[in-house]
Amino acid sequence: PFNGKLVAVHAALGQAVQRGAALLVIESMKLEHTLTAPRDGVIESVDVSVGQQLAPGQRLVTFAVEAGAAA
Repeated sequence: PFNGKLVAVHAALGQAVQRGAALLVIESMKLEHTLTAPRDGVIESVDVSVGQQLAPGQRLVTFAVEAGAAA
């Protein structure tokens, strides 16, 4: 929801994560903000890299769609 610089990536392709697990750390206005998993799932892709400037609405991480779940 804000601009910032990506300073850490804790998520990896294929990694199973639980709701609340730290995925990314963004630095904005000299503060670090940890973005966490909104639900349990498996990481399908990490669409950003450390050092990259991020913008609101930008896709950061994609979760795999579970079998039998609505897309």
